[in-house]
Amino acid sequence: MRICLFLPSFLPQVGGLEKAADRMACILNEWGHEPVVVTQALGEELRDIDRPYPIHFYPRPRSTTWWPWSVSISLSRYHRQYQFDLLWAYQAYPQGHTAVRVGAKLNIPVIISSRGGDISDRSRYLARWLPKRRIQRALKQADAVTTLNRHLSRRVENLTGGLKKANLILNGIDAPTENPIGEPAPQALAQLAGEPFMLTMTRLRRFKGIDLIIEAIRIVQANGKDTPLLVIAGKGQQHDALQKQVSDSRLDGHVCFVGEVSGYEKAWLLANCQFLAHPSREGEGMPNSVLEAMSYGKCVLGTFAPGIEEIVTDGLNGVLAAPDDPKQLAEALDRILNSDMAQLGKHAKQFALENSWEKITRQYITLFEDVLRMRAPQSKSL
Repeated sequence: MRICLFLPSFLPQVGGLEKAADRMACILNEWGHEPVVVTQALGEELRDIDRPYPIHFYPRPRSTTWWPWSVSISLSRYHRQYQFDLLWAYQAYPQGHTAVRVGAKLNIPVIISSRGGDISDRSRYLARWLPKRRIQRALKQADAVTTLNRHLSRRVENLTGGLKKANLILNGIDAPTENPIGEPAPQALAQLAGEPFMLTMTRLRRFKGIDLIIEAIRIVQANGKDTPLLVIAGKGQQHDALQKQVSDSRLDGHVCFVGEVSGYEKAWLLANCQFLAHPSREGEGMPNSVLEAMSYGKCVLGTFAPGIEEIVTDGLNGVLAAPDDPKQLAEALDRILNSDMAQLGKHAKQFALENSWEKITRQYITLFEDVLRMRAPQSKSL
């Protein structure tokens, strides 16, 4: 199959969408398919990426609302070059809207994969009437829609008036290539050597709820109980506010900011932490950091939020609390500290092993083949 992965951004931007698209494109290429990434140009440095499949860049439109046809021209040009069997749009808007327009014109099947930001409760597009109408039309007209969690599937059904049922396909995860448990800490993390710690690894944004775990630590300690060091790995707009909260709560010796990590530093943190804390206030598509921690055999302290509920089962591979409730999160923190974390981690790793990228890619291939089979009579009649 010649598959166009139509993306809003790509490597070296490093987020869940970019990593997922790259991993599946690599697997599709290994299995003899012909993936082609078509993505928005955000900078000249993007053109130096070395991957085993073609990558093409379309100019960033002046406005996603008023100038979407400029992207349609680019997508049509790449189709003339590659003759795609299908268009796979990551996000319903603007990629899904554009793909449906081009697909209808050129008779190419379209798959839309919503990963959360486009149709979630905090979507900026759904707050504006024209993008919302375009999202609704794109979802209805797509040959198939996939989502990462049940909440997003319900959103698709609601936005289309029940006309479209989404296919639930989770994120995948690879087994760790290195697992430096018990190894010396890298120089940048030398202060953590021999220190028991819990880890949170995410962008520092309000909806991620890092302030909630800091408050939960304060509550637990106010009740006379010890907590391990909280290591916060990540950067973002909440950094200064979180540091002030730590200082105001007199937790300076109990919280450590290490900035954004990658490579061996990231592997070392995941391998040597006691558990991962991911206290989201609201739903996400499916947080990669949670899946990564589980692949290292780490249990998760999280919330009953969409995207987390699909992968963390309270009492089985982690402990969950109500979202945006620091008191309940404090109770959950106390529970996980008094649990058999090794047993919870064993179940967490089992879940990760059962959801490899190879398995997830096979699910997409099956969906693609079903769509092409359904479109085949229509194509012949034309």
